[in-house]
Amino acid sequence: MATQARQAMQIVAACVLSACMVVKRPSEERSPSLAPTPSLGSATLAVTSPPVSAPELEGPTCGDGTCNGDESCSTCPNECGACSAGSLGSGGAPGTQTSWPCSHCITTVPAAYDPSVPAPLVVSLHGDEGSPRASHGIWKQAALDNGYILLSPECPRDLGCTGRWGTGGWHRDGPAGSVAWINAQIDAVEAKYNIDRSRIYLLGGSRGAVYVGFHADAFAPRIAGAAMYAGGYSSVTSTCASCALPVYILVGDRDYLLDIANKARDWFQSCGSEVVFDKMSGVRHRGIGKSLLKGKATTILEWFSARPSSCVPPGGS
Repeated sequence: MATQARQAMQIVAACVLSACMVVKRPSEERSPSLAPTPSLGSATLAVTSPPVSAPELEGPTCGDGTCNGDESCSTCPNECGACSAGSLGSGGAPGTQTSWPCSHCITTVPAAYDPSVPAPLVVSLHGDEGSPRASHGIWKQAALDNGYILLSPECPRDLGCTGRWGTGGWHRDGPAGSVAWINAQIDAVEAKYNIDRSRIYLLGGSRGAVYVGFHADAFAPRIAGAAMYAGGYSSVTSTCASCALPVYILVGDRDYLLDIANKARDWFQSCGSEVVFDKMSGVRHRGIGKSLLKGKATTILEWFSARPSSCVPPGGS
């Protein structure tokens, strides 16, 4: 029954994505132009992926060189790194909470969450559908399987957002205010749960990916890495992060936002980031959600798990 319930949840999430991830084509909305940037010789791993099938589930395998599944810093320190002091938290419970820590936001904490062990956090930004339900549904199972707390905020309508993250200019304090608002939601999660501050990651889909590209440098070094799927962009301030971020970009070779995903790849490479550019063969814009549900979400979170922050020491803030 548990397997059937999980499959049903995945089907619903894929359907919601197809119905809701509606974005304007580049001809309808212009993004800021990017001046050519010189390549600094950073290595980029280019991946061309065939259609994927659901991966087989495996148990913890300490010693395989990868932090995944039920492995953690406490059970497999060689793969997952030493446990940090964490944020400690006030004793939050496992489960899914809606409209917390912000209005219409969704937060899921794994049932196996142990308050004595700092947990990684991934923040997922929705696309132009304006609701976190679809993106949360896509990432929830992979987050649970890999021990992540998942925070999916809604772009705050009470502050002037109309459902689209954009540059963050909807905030009364401008783009910097939007970054501060998201950081405040992370602060709230840290205050309630024991978060490993060297393992906080930011990802976004479609125009949410564009926002991640715009402001990844502003979130660093608080975030240990970033992922963009079905979209992406370069820094809106043309500023590299103070500490080079590992970046994973997932896009279909038939996605009409492929050109700006390419721009994100080139920008982060020029900033010295480790970049994986995972181009899915035959996949269109809306097909990326299905690819994530079939295994790519787990691939990305496992990739994150192997890359704690190199700039924030264990226990740092």
